[in-house]
Formats: sequence, C-alpha cells, structure tokens
Amino acid sequence: MLRTAMIYLSTACVLAIPTVASASEIGAEVSASVPEVCRFETAPILVDPSTGVALSSAVESCNSNRSYAITANTRALSQNEAVTLRFGQTPVSLDAGGSTVIKRSRGPSFRVSDLELKAESLDEPLMVILAMVAV
Repeated sequence: MLRTAMIYLSTACVLAIPTVASASEIGAEVSASVPEVCRFETAPILVDPSTGVALSSAVESCNSNRSYAITANTRALSQNEAVTLRFGQTPVSLDAGGSTVIKRSRGPSFRVSDLELKAESLDEPLMVILAMVAV
C-alpha cells in the first residue's frame, strides 16, 4: 500500500518594468509516493553454554499506520517441554501448538529490544522463527 503526500509550493515573482510594476504568483503541485516498509531483524543468537539461555536482540521498524504483531513459531511442544521468550521486558511462554504472538504494535515504530530464550526439558532440538505479520 502506498501513501501519497501532497506538497504545495508557491513562489512570488515581481516583474519590474519602467513605469509599470506588477506581481504574479506561480504555483506548483508536487506529489510523492512513500512505500510502506516494515522490517524485523534479529542479531546472531548467542547461547550461554553454562545455562543454555540464548541471547540476542531484535530491531523492528515500520512506517505503516496499520497494526502488526511479532510472532514466535516452533514445532509443537510436548507436555513436559517449556519455552519462555523475553522480548524487551516482557516474558512470554510459548504456546505448545507452535505459534505464539509475542507482542502487538499499532502504527509506525522503530524499536530495538533484547531477546532471551529459555528452554526447559526439551525432548529434541528446537528452532524458533520470529516474524512480523500484519494484523
């Protein structure tokens, strides 16, 4: 979706002619299209070998007036598996079904947030995919 910004420019010109002086106004309309751009990027993930905690950071930037959500997607978790993702200051337990909304944002934004992933009692390796989706 494109947003259109209208800018009106006007200038005044004064013409000097011997014995007669007059002024006229010239107007111009300039329009520009700004594409909606929303991006979500994470830094490389560092795992603390002594605790198994994964640390990273994320940058979210969006110039849209619409809302968006940051989601975490995984394989389905068994009953004994527990995974918590802290996005900024907010910890969220990941849903056993495999898709969890981590946060919702409304309107344009630019944020850098710390990420911390804690997994307990994993039956098998786990990949977590973070994504930005329009809502």
